[in-house]
Amino acid sequence: MRKIVEYYTNYYLFSLESKESKFKAKLIRRKRFVAQMVSKANLTMPTSEKLIAALGRFKSTESELEEYYRKLMGLFDPIAKPKPGDWLAEHKESGQTFEQFAKSDFRRVRQNQKTIYVQPLEKEISSDMINTFEKFLTAYFPGMIIKINPPIALEKEKSVAWRINDYSNKKQYNASDILKFLRPKVPKDSYCTIGCTMTDLYPQDSWNFGIYQLEFT
Repeated sequence: MRKIVEYYTNYYLFSLESKESKFKAKLIRRKRFVAQMVSKANLTMPTSEKLIAALGRFKSTESELEEYYRKLMGLFDPIAKPKPGDWLAEHKESGQTFEQFAKSDFRRVRQNQKTIYVQPLEKEISSDMINTFEKFLTAYFPGMIIKINPPIALEKEKSVAWRINDYSNKKQYNASDILKFLRPKVPKDSYCTIGCTMTDLYPQDSWNFGIYQLEFT
């Protein structure tokens, strides 16, 4: 009986040591991975001088506008240092000044295309949430027309693939399929159509998840 107790005691201690070793090895691998990602991203936090410079150059007649913009910057916190798993911790981004944005090839508003359509993709999205979103769009994009479309039951659309995420065990829709599904439904007077869903997304099978996806036409 004593030998049996000693055997199971030693086996239990060995199991604890084995689990602890595996945990330490996993922790070391995780630290190495994070170090590699941070090194790969090589993100340099912007200084206050660079933040001001990102506003662009102002003409001598725009001194009041320049002062206004600088005061406006005080309402926003500077970008925080990314944590492991954040986009900027794993992807190198060069940043963008206002002048670079103004010269970029973004879609400009036209008189015959100044309507933003909001397309709920699930009936479960509450009217309060849509109304709040509508108020936000109206305030953020002055001069634009905001229209709310009737909700669509996306789960009934066979052309839109979905899956259960292996890590979160939650449902996800294929964002690329949603864009293809919405493409023929975009009105001619639309500046853009925003599809809204409370379900997680993924852009392609190799990705764990995605927050949003865009398509320019």
